[in-house]
Formats: sequence, C-alpha cells, structure tokens
Amino acid sequence: MVIEIDGSSHDEKEVYDGIRQEYLESLGLLVFRITDFDIRNNIAFVMKDLEYFIILHYGTTPSSKIL
Repeated sequence: MVIEIDGSSHDEKEVYDGIRQEYLESLGLLVFRITDFDIRNNIAFVMKDLEYFIILHYGTTPSSKIL
C-alpha cells in the first residue's frame, strides 16, 4: 500500500501522477491519495478515510487482529 500526500508540488502534474500511479498499481500496490490540506486541517477525516480504504481493499484493520 502506498499513501500519497498531494500538495502544491503536484499542481499541473496530473499526467505524471497518473502514469506513476498506474506503474505502482502494476506492481500490485494500492494507492491511497489524500491532500496535504486535509492532513493539516482534518486529520480525523484522513484517519477515517484511510480506515475505510483498508477495510475495502484488505477486509480488516490492524486493530481488529488484536487477541
């Protein structure tokens, strides 16, 4: 799994980002994208969104495996 944090450095690089994401996915990796704005201003949303992404693609969360 790859966590991609998009900020202003990604402005006008949509084509490059798309090619890079396709390459990563061709390696069997999943890409979770989030903005740096959300990281700085709404971390609770980011964490919940990441949890949903993990459940959707992996079927579980690490905390659900605690014995």
